[in-house]
Amino acid sequence: MEYMEAMPSRQLEIVDNQKNPLANKPKMTWCARARKVIIEYFANGCVNESILDEEIERLQSEIEKIKEEDPKKLESKINKYQVEIDAINSFKGLHKRIGLNGVKFSKVSGKPKYLDFAGVHVSLRPEISVMTNEWEHIGCLKLYFTKNKRLTDNEADFLCSILNEYVGKHFSPKHTANPRACIAIDVFGQKVFTASTNVGLHTRRIRKSCQEIREMWSTIPSRKEIGGRGDGQNEMDFE
Repeated sequence: MEYMEAMPSRQLEIVDNQKNPLANKPKMTWCARARKVIIEYFANGCVNESILDEEIERLQSEIEKIKEEDPKKLESKINKYQVEIDAINSFKGLHKRIGLNGVKFSKVSGKPKYLDFAGVHVSLRPEISVMTNEWEHIGCLKLYFTKNKRLTDNEADFLCSILNEYVGKHFSPKHTANPRACIAIDVFGQKVFTASTNVGLHTRRIRKSCQEIREMWSTIPSRKEIGGRGDGQNEMDFE
């Protein structure tokens, strides 16, 4: 989604990061515990906020148990826990903005599936599937956790449109996805986005961008990973 709005130099960097993930500086995964507990909260029907509060208490308890004499390392360790706590607190109440009645939420299980656009594998990894009371899949939900960068309206339009495509391809191929049930939540930005009526237009732009990525891919050399072992990815897998 960032690629869609980025300047050419940043687009090149994004594609290089995907082709040579081990040759670039590794990215830290943030909010893994916040993600897990929010998924659990949805799977339990969004009615038991104690699920969130109990995780916050566990995280705070772990902060208190940290033993580290180096001030910088101590600050770094505390910050990792605090970001998790901030994410959970920021999420509270956001489910009320979804505005869907008569739906159920369930964890997305099984091996992650790709969408193929112009030979580019696009990885979405939605966390929650949205279903009717009759257990018919109509949508899915993606959590966005970047603390210092908000999900823009344009990026959200593209993301929700591709979630709509994902539902039609992998969850409910015999039925049409409901754009209002294809949801992205910017947790720190405290915003809920759903697919617009321009799903088809956005999907066509995504396909065009994937064609650009495919053409750019072959121009980027494969590089050895940091430490000198191995090369980059051969297939065009995008997350």
